[in-house]
Amino acid sequence: MSMGDAGVGIIGIIIVLLSGALAGGAWGYLCAVLKTEFHAPETVSTLLANFIAADIMLYLLYSPWKDPDGSGQPQSKPIAADLRITTTVGLPITFVIVIVIAMAVWALLNKSQWGFAARVVGSNPVAAFRGGLSVSRYAHSAMLLGGAIAGLGGALNVLGAEGQLRPGLTTTFGFIAFLAAFIAGASVWKGVMYSIVAAAVLVGSNPLQLRAGLDGNASYVLLGVTCLAIVVISRKMGRAS
Repeated sequence: MSMGDAGVGIIGIIIVLLSGALAGGAWGYLCAVLKTEFHAPETVSTLLANFIAADIMLYLLYSPWKDPDGSGQPQSKPIAADLRITTTVGLPITFVIVIVIAMAVWALLNKSQWGFAARVVGSNPVAAFRGGLSVSRYAHSAMLLGGAIAGLGGALNVLGAEGQLRPGLTTTFGFIAFLAAFIAGASVWKGVMYSIVAAAVLVGSNPLQLRAGLDGNASYVLLGVTCLAIVVISRKMGRAS
């Protein structure tokens, strides 16, 4: 690939990542409006919104985005080679990008005035309101940011490991992300660590299913047990301290 092609590829990657972030941000903002204007619990609205997004993707894959050379399978055309995100120094570049994003989010939450106010609103919205903070404004901006990061993650996954859109690509991502956020609380790095554990369990259980003849849902059972163990151990450590 020539330098000119490389430049076009980098611009294309940036456009795709920005598009994913914008779409995710809009989706998160919609859930924030449902929370602040209609008092819909964000845990419910965001999880249900995943099903709507998945159905929209199915429509696109069965109609306008369907690959005519895909043997009738509902999938998009493969991502062009110059738009793929590969590996560097033995690690996927997407993993490095995710760690950088996590560092930026940690700094935003812990080193900025907005982050302090957002944590106050999240922990005690009534006290935050009485203290003069706009609960709705911080809820909107926080869910806009969270949605944008989720959309960026989805775009990175498609450009990196997957290489194309297909049904079931993000079937369990919403639930796993919910578990990670529930366990992590306000700790960015706990969320990162649990996400890595969840990925290791899901990926590592695939050969176990083949060798032991386990059901395809065994990985999710193992993930649930791991989640419960982490919660119990964390609670006991918290009480001990």
